[in-house]
Amino acid sequence: LKFVTGRAELRDDSLNEVQANAIIEELKSYGTRLVDPEIIGSASPEGSNATNESLARQRADFARRMILPHLVKGISISTDIKVYTWSDVADRLEQNGMKPQADAVRAKIQEIGGDKDSPLDRAIYALSCYNDTIKPLLQTFQIMKCSYNYVKEHVFTPEEVVEEYKNFKDEYRLGRKQFTSGD
Repeated sequence: LKFVTGRAELRDDSLNEVQANAIIEELKSYGTRLVDPEIIGSASPEGSNATNESLARQRADFARRMILPHLVKGISISTDIKVYTWSDVADRLEQNGMKPQADAVRAKIQEIGGDKDSPLDRAIYALSCYNDTIKPLLQTFQIMKCSYNYVKEHVFTPEEVVEEYKNFKDEYRLGRKQFTSGD
């Protein structure tokens, strides 16, 4: 999902809405088999690292609040953050076949220092490729990602039965877990 620059608010566009509904429906479809869902909120590099960490956290929390009511009761969603750097921007530019622009960003990082938020931001904003190339790319870093696992239901093979029993022997003995008749 894509967020408004500088805010923990989803961009108001139909693709974002379709994507949000698709994520919710996919996660709902697993019911109680959904395991370890995690939302990662992110922020692009403009501004201070502290501000961007806070923004990424707000974005992850926003997405969790949006998704959680649609899931089976008792399932929780963990959150994490990712704050992108100008080096990440340079790497993405190079991956996208824009080596001269990537080199220009890296030159500014080298010249000013990667930990100098405002001076480095201003230097990158002044690059001739900023408005046409870098600025649109920054929006791809203002996102939320979701990852999860799910329990696949299938009839165990004899080897899987033995392994499952070895791993959860006490739970099977106490009746908390059961094999199906097909197992």
